[in-house]
Amino acid sequence: PDEATVWLAHEATITPEQSTTWQTHLNDYNIDPLFNQFGAKSPTFTEGATFIDDHQGWLSDTFAIRGRATKRGYSRGDAEDGGSFSEYVKELPGEKISIMIEFTGSFAVEEQMGAAVTRLSFQQRHRPLPLAEVPPILFAESFADYVFIAEAGAYDPDWERKSGF
Repeated sequence: PDEATVWLAHEATITPEQSTTWQTHLNDYNIDPLFNQFGAKSPTFTEGATFIDDHQGWLSDTFAIRGRATKRGYSRGDAEDGGSFSEYVKELPGEKISIMIEFTGSFAVEEQMGAAVTRLSFQQRHRPLPLAEVPPILFAESFADYVFIAEAGAYDPDWERKSGF
């Protein structure tokens, strides 16, 4: 009916018990979801936070970060002074939201060098978007992207010196 509402069952919007029930149901009927809607969870954050940086310092290299970011649909961010860039961005034009995964940086003409992921943030209409205002599924899936990109390497306490930029 016209007044009906359809919701997406997603780890970020249902209880753990509901998630288990849905996964059992899908498994019982051999249903393969189009995407993994029961894997990505949102991290906790402090009130008023505008970024997550719990994977800051996961060191790999510029090519590994680029490969994983582009695999998840991110593009190189705007060039900074000196022809460098330090973020990968995914634009959601319908929501006017930009997802930014920041790293220690690379030159526009890329060369392979040490690089570390720093943080995940969001903007809406070019302004920082508080994490509490990010739609829950978008937040969970973006956080999963951030972790995936960081996991190209591992945490290194000396990441700032080794990042090479």
